[in-house]
Amino acid sequence: MDRQIRRLGVALMVLFVIAFAQVNYLQVFAADRIADDPANAQRQLIAEYKVDRGSILAADGTTVLASSRKSPGDLRFQRRYPHGELYAHETGFYSFVFGRTELEQAFNDFLAGDAPELLQQTLTDLILGLPGETYESFADGVSRIIENGQHNRIQFNNLSVLPNAEMGDPEYQKKYGMQTVVTNVVNIHGSLDDEEEVYEQQELVIATNSMSREDWVRTRAFSWMAALLYFDKVFQISLTVVHERAGVGYRELLELFSEGDLKDYPVLAQVRAFFLKEAQSIQNGGPEYIQSKEWLNIWWPADEYILIKLVVEGRLDAFYQEAETLLAHCLRGRLLELPPALLHESILLNRSLIKKPFETEDLDLELSYNIWEFYRSVLRGQPIPLESKPTKCHIDRTSQIWSTWDVWFREVVWWGNKKGAYLYGTRSSTTELAGHF
Repeated sequence: MDRQIRRLGVALMVLFVIAFAQVNYLQVFAADRIADDPANAQRQLIAEYKVDRGSILAADGTTVLASSRKSPGDLRFQRRYPHGELYAHETGFYSFVFGRTELEQAFNDFLAGDAPELLQQTLTDLILGLPGETYESFADGVSRIIENGQHNRIQFNNLSVLPNAEMGDPEYQKKYGMQTVVTNVVNIHGSLDDEEEVYEQQELVIATNSMSREDWVRTRAFSWMAALLYFDKVFQISLTVVHERAGVGYRELLELFSEGDLKDYPVLAQVRAFFLKEAQSIQNGGPEYIQSKEWLNIWWPADEYILIKLVVEGRLDAFYQEAETLLAHCLRGRLLELPPALLHESILLNRSLIKKPFETEDLDLELSYNIWEFYRSVLRGQPIPLESKPTKCHIDRTSQIWSTWDVWFREVVWWGNKKGAYLYGTRSSTTELAGHF
């Protein structure tokens, strides 16, 4: 009897393993083949029609060339072309019977919501001044977060003590040497029209046993520099190229600007001095943000304020010129190989892509490297080779034009904060293939 039970148990176990293996095979290894089987074509099409593909607009941004309309039945969103055949040579068609052509096919991934560029953009919060944190550990942490794929935004927050939390306990504060200051609560991009009201107050941590007052100021300035250069996209393309191709860490690159010798770089030095001054102001009880009655009458974070200041005062080009010289000097000093043309072109492309007001013409750049494609591939986490080959970049500066300062302040600098949407759209093409760099 025991032998029969054992045999039955073994047989059931074998059947379970076979069933488990079959399920995994079908769901993992054979999934694409089954999905692509012609027998499933109708099911795939019905699934596609469950997606609202949105609209295709003319260059004026208002004329609708193609749109989706919700319909009853399996084909939930059907395409409509308000102008009939007039724009058919551009839009093509999206048909259950005949498939896709022209723009409907070329931009299918975007219209269907499957393009990598449309992946959900993420936000990372970092708190400055936590007990046990040092300047070194904080700066290393920022570098690791970027290297691990956060290219959209790190929101740097000052540590605020809540009265009923553990950090509000005097014994806890004494244990970690927490020094605090009481400041008025102001909101990022909040209106100055409320400045006459009685402010709420908060208790900010501005030093600990592990982070001295001087290091807290350094850390706060480093955070703003990282926000300006990387997450406001002012220098993200260039830093990405140098990091990926020369192997220089993001912390080291950012510290060139926040900690390096800038006596020969007046614009960069002024930016750093501004960040240090604002950090010291917070430490002495000043507000966390900078008020500007002239620029939308709101509270600006320091990195956005300095970006506006550079553009309004016409010093952004000088900023890029100094940054290029500084980076080139750094690379030479470390005996690192990076072709001067590659560094120059990465900075040229980054500078040309920054959204600015009053631009009324598109821009075409001829580059020696596929910098744009390489940069975008790094952001997607799937780097392609950086190649030395003639590449043309067309930068679209006219689909959106900001014809006043206030519109640019609001729609680019302010509204671009969470998404980091500070770069123009572009498309590039290569004229010939050459060797990998």
